Amino acid sequence: MWLGWQPALAIAAFLLVAGLVARRRAGRVAAVGAMALEAALVLTLYATWRFVMALRSTRLDEGLAHGRTVFDIEKALHFGNEAEMARWLLAHPTIAHLANGFYATVHAPALLVFLVWLFLRHRDHYPRVRNVVAAVTGMCLFMHWFPVAPPRMYPQLGFVDVARSLGESVYGPVGQGISNQVSALPSLHAGWALIIAFGVIVASPSRWRWWIVAHPVLTMLVIAATANHWWLDSIAAAAVLGVALAAQWAIEAELVDLTEPALGPDPLEPFEPAPAPATA
Repeated sequence: MWLGWQPALAIAAFLLVAGLVARRRAGRVAAVGAMALEAALVLTLYATWRFVMALRSTRLDEGLAHGRTVFDIEKALHFGNEAEMARWLLAHPTIAHLANGFYATVHAPALLVFLVWLFLRHRDHYPRVRNVVAAVTGMCLFMHWFPVAPPRMYPQLGFVDVARSLGESVYGPVGQGISNQVSALPSLHAGWALIIAFGVIVASPSRWRWWIVAHPVLTMLVIAATANHWWLDSIAAAAVLGVALAAQWAIEAELVDLTEPALGPDPLEPFEPAPAPATA
């Protein structure tokens, strides 16, 4: 369904060469070259994500133990029960089909459309947001090496795999397929949706921009109701985004300090010696 990491990397290499050549020209050709270079970078990040997600995990028992700990924490904190949401979805098949489709297809294309929009309409904000996307994705992938199973793997606790119940699951047996299935925490679905909302609110001057908040809210509801993620997975994604934004702010502040000239006389101003003291 998704572009594999090998063809994505090959396309990125082609775009890199084409972009470098086009950047040497002037006018619109140079602009197209800049777009090609950014597309190459985004595709490289995508290929890295696909490659890491395709790594098989054989730590199922460990992931199930950690997922049970997440369940116990949510229960102690009196979080909403994902199992009840899943049963409600199954009682409303049309909404369940829409939720399964949203989970399977929206997250990556939505991020891509958002980045294209930001590059074309708000170029000044694009580099910062692109760096945040890379940072959040990288931190989430690193944390995914600590296995956490999703709610759908706990039928004994009352959870229902909504997509599998309707024959719409994108997952095969654990250890097969394109994804590491015990990598629920943090949720990249939630992380990318939060980035989209943050980027639109910061970049767009439109008074309608606040409606974009519906996207991460809907995403978090869907991934919890379909039993693909715990509520804590979305909270962890929000925390990762906060760390990425704080790190970017600190780095930019440090770069500003390094580039600001030291206080003192302007070296371009002519030197005027102090007047000699008056003599009696």
